[in-house]
Amino acid sequence: VAAEPLWLDEAYSAYAAAKGFDFLWTIVPLYETHPPFYYSLLRVWTLPFGDGLVALRALGLACGIATLPAAAFAAREIGRYLGIDARRQGLLIALAVILAAFAPMLIEMARQVRPYPVMILVVACQTGMLFRLGRTGHLTRPAYAGYLALFALTLWLHNLGVLYGAATGLAFLLL
Repeated sequence: VAAEPLWLDEAYSAYAAAKGFDFLWTIVPLYETHPPFYYSLLRVWTLPFGDGLVALRALGLACGIATLPAAAFAAREIGRYLGIDARRQGLLIALAVILAAFAPMLIEMARQVRPYPVMILVVACQTGMLFRLGRTGHLTRPAYAGYLALFALTLWLHNLGVLYGAATGLAFLLL
């Protein structure tokens, strides 16, 4: 985590987060293509943990670790949606967690001071909620509210969030 210095985009994330919320929500949108939410999240993270290199990268690491149970949740919901038995669901969950834990791209993204590890976590959770809604066949309030909150978070995390949101929205309609 601390072996390499911040690269340009990471340094910008650290710079923006250090400036404060007024700067993040009034100045950053004037020139930055990404929504200011991630920088605000990083700002909140740095308040208790500091703005050193390890502390900055720890947010991505925490999200990368949290992606493992999120992958398990998504795999369980996919297994339930497909109607597979409990033993095979367990295998599917284990496979999803192992693949996520050793995915080179997730490992690389989880060490960066960028919104990507947060997005991966959110999309994994959103996938689980999507299949839960598809399985139940009706829009229960908690599941639908969770899906919508994750959908909105996807839009606020990155300028490509619109594409991820559109993809999961289309999947939602198909399910």
